[in-house]
Amino acid sequence: LPGSLQQSLALAEELAAQVGARIHYPVRMQAVGSEEVATCVRLELPAAR
Repeated sequence: LPGSLQQSLALAEELAAQVGARIHYPVRMQAVGSEEVATCVRLELPAAR
């Protein structure tokens, strides 16, 4: 994965862990112009307490 995307995913995982959420993969890579974007990342939030 491109470095900036790798960092974004790492940050997303860190934030998700703090609130008890889970990130579901797989992440599909899709080229858009010169950019590569990740699609199909689903965030599952914990049930409200």
